[in-house]
Amino acid sequence: MPKVGIGLEWNKKSRLNFATSPDCAYTGVRVNIALADGKGLSRRLRDGFAATGLIKSHKLVTSPWWPAYRYEVATGEYWDDLGHYRAQLIESVRFFWRVFEPRIPDVLTGQAQVPLDHAVEVSRDQERSCPRLKPYRLASRTW
Repeated sequence: MPKVGIGLEWNKKSRLNFATSPDCAYTGVRVNIALADGKGLSRRLRDGFAATGLIKSHKLVTSPWWPAYRYEVATGEYWDDLGHYRAQLIESVRFFWRVFEPRIPDVLTGQAQVPLDHAVEVSRDQERSCPRLKPYRLASRTW
């Protein structure tokens, strides 16, 4: 099982409600803190992501299991057509892959001191055209 991943999850203990947080799905960078040094790894990632300004600039939240994540609240009458919500989830996972995946090795090696003005800004068009990901098929990497 990988120590770090980028993905999608929802709280299995609460009632799933796509329209409200924290009962909706969420996407982000996940750490398995149950593994050896999982808690330390999570702390290094949270500190590294915060030091580069990624958490604040993208209005994300953090937790030990999820060093960077956001709630994916469905809007409008999503129940009539889940296609829009599905696209939102896919784009969000792509965003995390595009913005955070390249930085994880830097954080783990202690070289994540990139000032915010040097951080990569990703537009919605860039997220959609991310060459590393094919629609509905996500790439993976193990750290």
